[in-house]
Amino acid sequence: MKRLFSPLLIFLVMTVTYAGSVVARRHIFFKLPPQVSTVGMIAQYKLSGSPETSSSVFDYRCGGKDGTLNDATGGTLLPRYPGLEFDGTEDYISIADDSDFSNGSPSILNNSGFGTWASDDPTGWTEYGESGTDPMVTEVGAGEDHTGAGSNFACMYSTNAAIDVSQVVALEIGKVYRVGIWIQTATDGGVYISEARHAMYADTTYTTTGRKTITFTATYTDAAIMLAHAEGTSCDITFDDFHIVEVKPLSISAWIAMQDATSFTIASKGIYQTDAEWFFSTDAADKLCFRKFDELAASPYVGRTYDAALTASEDKWIHVTATDDGGIASTGVSLYIDGTAVDDASQEQQETRFLTVKNGTAQVWLGRYNTDYADGLIDDVRFWNKELSDVDVKNIYERTRWRYSK
Repeated sequence: MKRLFSPLLIFLVMTVTYAGSVVARRHIFFKLPPQVSTVGMIAQYKLSGSPETSSSVFDYRCGGKDGTLNDATGGTLLPRYPGLEFDGTEDYISIADDSDFSNGSPSILNNSGFGTWASDDPTGWTEYGESGTDPMVTEVGAGEDHTGAGSNFACMYSTNAAIDVSQVVALEIGKVYRVGIWIQTATDGGVYISEARHAMYADTTYTTTGRKTITFTATYTDAAIMLAHAEGTSCDITFDDFHIVEVKPLSISAWIAMQDATSFTIASKGIYQTDAEWFFSTDAADKLCFRKFDELAASPYVGRTYDAALTASEDKWIHVTATDDGGIASTGVSLYIDGTAVDDASQEQQETRFLTVKNGTAQVWLGRYNTDYADGLIDDVRFWNKELSDVDVKNIYERTRWRYSK
């Protein structure tokens, strides 16, 4: 990696004189620690720099993402160089919602869940080929084919003609996006995803149930994403949650010294089964973990855990990092302790339903997840809009540990 900041050498000459004569001259060199590259960093919180009388926490990245001290027990959330001391009881820092803190995005498609209908057609979509009851696009229930009378799922039905639904979406050339769909019932035939009225990707015809995703780099600013009838002369496919989202990596690093290693939350965004996006914490068994959530009905999540309990010691600082590639697999998450990768177990719930982090309106909390609070010290929390490499993580650890060494 190219070093963007070099160590700063300070050169002093000390001259000792006696009775007007030079007795000795000493050359003294001071080497200040090199700085970490800030490329991709979106926020940084040096918590030991927060004054005791202030209620705000400064974003040293100068991105306007300042935080607010929350100390319900009154006066215990105080700086203690290095770090800020959290007492494990309602001490935390809140930071306003910002899309930069999300490893996902809202669906760019209007009505991507097909939950809003008008005259049995999904609002926001343009249909092609529908005529009477064959072919047609209708609203059905879970597990139903085109004869169903339920709601909240879409069915594409045809016995002898082409049919599709589409809408134009605004993309940014060069950005990476993911198209996803959940096929609930595949009674007959299949569907394929394309751009405009021609094939955009290879091998995108689907005839089986389950999660289907495609990742691509945008080459158009106004792509017309289309879900179309495919495979032979007939189809009867029920689906839901057809979306397109930006693929957004996220990394978080911090220094911590735990008084209690159980459910020691470093940072979180949202609460599971409400508005959760991700959390970085130790669990009830004192194991470091990172999860990201997709708040569908099944509330799936994916992530990784370090399958070894950490030991609490307020006198021992450790550097922890979580990285996420923005994908849909647990293996896209990595954990590090003191600059070394340690993740070795997936942590999942209904993982085959995971399609994307929804990027809602939840605040970021430092030192808290739901009713779990950090008990100990936290400092130098950094957020990045990229997946840090092994070298990146090692450099952050090596170039900052001088402050936390006893």
